[in-house]
Amino acid sequence: MGTATEVGIDDTLPTIEASIFRAYDVRGLVGENLSPEIVHAIGRAFGSELQERSDNHTVAVGRDGRASSAGFLDALAQGLCYSGVDVIDFGLVPTPLVHYGAFKHNAGAAIVVTGSHNPASYNGLKFAIGQLPFSGSQLTRLYDRITCGNLGSCRAGALQAQKVVDEYITEVAAQIKLAKPLRVVIDCGNGASGVLSRQLFEAIGCEVIVLYEEVDSTFPNHHPDPAVPANLTDLCKAVVELRADAGIAFDGDGDRVGIVTETGENVWADRLLALFARDVLERNPASTVVFDVKCGLSVREAVAENGGKSVVSPTGHTNIKQHVCQHDAVLGGEFSGHFCFPDRWYTIDDAAYAGTRFLELVSQGSNASELFSNIARLPATPEILIPVEDHRKFEIIEHLTRCASFNGGESDNTDGVRIDFTDGWGLVRASNTSPKLSLRFEAESELALTRIKQLFKRELERIAPDLALQGWL
Repeated sequence: MGTATEVGIDDTLPTIEASIFRAYDVRGLVGENLSPEIVHAIGRAFGSELQERSDNHTVAVGRDGRASSAGFLDALAQGLCYSGVDVIDFGLVPTPLVHYGAFKHNAGAAIVVTGSHNPASYNGLKFAIGQLPFSGSQLTRLYDRITCGNLGSCRAGALQAQKVVDEYITEVAAQIKLAKPLRVVIDCGNGASGVLSRQLFEAIGCEVIVLYEEVDSTFPNHHPDPAVPANLTDLCKAVVELRADAGIAFDGDGDRVGIVTETGENVWADRLLALFARDVLERNPASTVVFDVKCGLSVREAVAENGGKSVVSPTGHTNIKQHVCQHDAVLGGEFSGHFCFPDRWYTIDDAAYAGTRFLELVSQGSNASELFSNIARLPATPEILIPVEDHRKFEIIEHLTRCASFNGGESDNTDGVRIDFTDGWGLVRASNTSPKLSLRFEAESELALTRIKQLFKRELERIAPDLALQGWL
């Protein structure tokens, strides 16, 4: 253990843009509105905030594999120590392992340096205090502290490096029991999951083939976002050619997962959540499952058919975890591929653990496809993203809420505008992570799907005529 008394960065507070403090995290362009000096100041602000909020003044930190992340992590740790809190540095690990390490090593908070699934030119910070995300208006408090100079420095905090991967693998492997050996293909997408995937899935009893295992901040093979079907092309092909039992893909920082059956089918995350709900509710009857507004009808049906209670949350991993804790849920998930399993694990959206839970179910049946045979697969779209300036996207949603006409539909304003019809549903919401509108549609037939999409298209273009030029449907 050492102390951080020499921060190596000028003590003068940098100019900082309010726009990098977003709904779920801090996110910015490296070298433009995010720099080591800014990260250092954010570390000082968070350390000062933590000392007012908690008696536990230890922060667990870690990073993804982006080129800027190592320098940002150093600046963050120094800023935290400069504020007087102690720091445990887990180094290059998937995001869930920083939170896991915080639980196991009694840290009161966690911060991860990661750009998540964003392009390589971006980076950012994700925060938590205890089990709950530190987000939204709480992040704005950090900005206010920096701009007002309200940063404490009572002592030099202690800094220690700590390994967590082996500890994590041992605990997961002790819990996950495969009924038979499996062959699995893992696509790490050159992201942070490459540091543990091979060892983890071998430890639970799999024969493992790993694609794009080397951590590479340029993402040379494909963008590491399993929610985009095109990014799973190589995985689908490898699963079929190698006659694997399943395929698993991770995003850049390892907190979101995608899965592929033995036939090469990419199963969307809401159907995977329906599978998990059916399994978890069998052992925990009458319990609560949390899912976001982008999830389809299969989740609601699985929860109802298995005697559970559904809680619909706004999109975002921070919202999912907050609702899981608030409702004492046994399972939480969202369409982007975040899953948490407090039934048998920690309240962490942990992609690697979700992958092991999926394989546990695969091992108990004849094949992966069979698991989904009685989970509805209705005509549906992936998430559709329409570029819209940040200042306009919320205005459009507000106008749509007040003025749009969706005759025959039932409105849900949990997050944006979701309209449920007797034969399907549509959703439009403002993305909290980028200057875009997010849409998704599902229906009982292709004809109904087309009708609902056209209805939303008509109402959106009536409010914002320029959207007609983008050809989004």
